[in-house]
Parts: sequence; structure tokens; C-alpha cells
Amino acid sequence: MNTFEENLDNFFINYQGQVPGAVIGYVHNKKIFTKCYGLGNLDDQRSVTTHTTFRLASLTKAFTAACILKLVEENALKLNNCINDIIDDFPDYGKKISIKNLLQHTSGLKEYHDSGSLKQLTDNDVLNQLKNLRNTEFTPGEKYEYSNSGYVLLGIIVNHVSGASLPDFMHETIFKPLKMDDTVLFLEGKNEIKNRAYGYKSGINGFKLNDQSNASALLGDGGVYSSITDMIKWDQSLYTDKILSLETWNQVFTNGVLNNGEKTAYGYGWHLMDYLGYSCIYHSGSTVGFRNLIVRIPDRRLTFIILTNRDTVEIKSTDKNSLLGAKEDLFKIFVSN
Repeated sequence: MNTFEENLDNFFINYQGQVPGAVIGYVHNKKIFTKCYGLGNLDDQRSVTTHTTFRLASLTKAFTAACILKLVEENALKLNNCINDIIDDFPDYGKKISIKNLLQHTSGLKEYHDSGSLKQLTDNDVLNQLKNLRNTEFTPGEKYEYSNSGYVLLGIIVNHVSGASLPDFMHETIFKPLKMDDTVLFLEGKNEIKNRAYGYKSGINGFKLNDQSNASALLGDGGVYSSITDMIKWDQSLYTDKILSLETWNQVFTNGVLNNGEKTAYGYGWHLMDYLGYSCIYHSGSTVGFRNLIVRIPDRRLTFIILTNRDTVEIKSTDKNSLLGAKEDLFKIFVSN
């Protein structure tokens, strides 16, 4: 029978060698295992290490949600505040959208759109797009619909309420206390990314640099870069009151409820699911050049995290469409270990 590490190596065989790589983190009862594969930068042949920083994409949403909830704990904000309580000149439809709606993807906000120019969108561009609308896609709270616009707006709200930029507030509230020294919410001209992995696109002639899109400069929905070392620190902090109270974390990991009483399977910045008898907390993150996943099973004190710097999922699995789609195979490796 293969060992845990042999099974892992076989699963990620296509990430080994002189190709865009991956890093895996596994924590069980505070015992930590990490494994690195491939390269973070093809140009200088720089290998992936435990301190290589990957663009997290939507794994960022958990950090943005935590910043909002920190303001709630400080009584600077309430979950039932509407958008217009904070942004005075927002259209009237914002009076029906609460902070809680934004956190749980039940706002009905329309998604931001690419203008077609080569210029990257900024948070202010998204805000202006939303200000030019006059209604939502559906009545807030009527249904769950994943919204990147909502999390960009949450980041803007952090700035409005705290007076600090989202990168600064997130650093002071989360990264600095947890000593996440590799991690940054990247804003060009304001901070820099250490030990950066670049994203790549797979093609018939090999891999080509594919690191940025028109939405890559947006903050609250996907702008954090982090290493596996720091992501493990983040995961372990979720069992403590270092960042938020245990009561607040319990709310974070509780299903949202629609107007009709139906549960949404999403809390505050995290998806929730029952799988193979386990209550799981998870989030995937996908953007040009990066595919990532974190799955937490608190009842077993078990977490696995996968960060990759390519736009395709090339794992030895029964489902190659996504890392989450391969969860059955991933569970066989990690949960049965």
C-alpha cells in the first residue's frame, strides 16, 4: 500500500519538474505537513517553496469578511446596516441591501463588467458601475447568487468606516497579529509581493505567462497573495480568539438563511457543506493563472490547502475540471491519512 506522501506525489505528478507548480499544506491535530512541486517562475526557474506567495483569488473573501466583522465587534458597523448608511450617494436600491446580504451573497447586486480596455479595473470603477445602476437582479435575501461585486463593495465599506485603506486595515487586523509575514493584499504602488509565484496558461506549445486580468487590481474579492506557511497560520487562528471572538467565528461558519427560511450553504466568506459524513468549511479560488482550494473539517481538526499557479487543473483524479470537483479523491488522500 502506498504511503500518504506517495499518494500525494502521484496525485500531483503533473506539477513536478520544470513546470508551473503547486504547494500543499495538511494540518491534523496541529501536526503540519507541507509539500512543494514545480516552479513559481519559469523565467528564472525559481522553485516553489513554503514561502512562495500565490494569488489567492476568492480565498481572499474570508479575509475581507473578517475585516467587516472586526468593525462589527468594535461597534463601528452593524450587520443590518444598509449600503446607504455608509455610502451616502449610493442609489436608493442600496437601502434594501444589508451588510449581511453582501457577506452571504444574497444582495442581488449585478456583477461588475470589463469595459474592454487594457486598463485594469479599480475598486472605484466597480463602485461607479454600481452607482450607475437603478435596481438589483433580485430582491435582496430572495436567493443566493455568488457576487464578486458584493465583496469589492465590502472592501470599500471597510475603508469608509475605518478610514484606513483595505490593504492597511487587513494588514493591521489580521496579517500583523498572526505574523503572516509573506501575505499582502496587493495594491500596486503601495506595497509589494515577496517571493511571488506567477500565473501561467497551458497551451499546445507549453506554458505561457498569464498572470493578470482586467480584474486583478480589485481588492476585496480576490487580491490577497499568501504562502502555504501563512495560510496554515490563518487556518489555525480560526480556532482561537486572536482575530475575532469565538462567538463571531461561530456566526461566520453558520449557514445563511433566505427570506423564505431556506439555508444557503454559505456563511460569511466561506462555503459550507456536508460531505461523506463530515461538516466541511471550504472555499476555492480561481483566476487567470491560479487555482486554489482550502477545505477545513473542524470536528477532526483537519485542514488541507492547495495553491497552484496555472489556469488548468491537471491532477490525477476522476474529475479534472476543478480542485473542488476532485474532492472525493482529495478526501481519500487527506481524510483517510
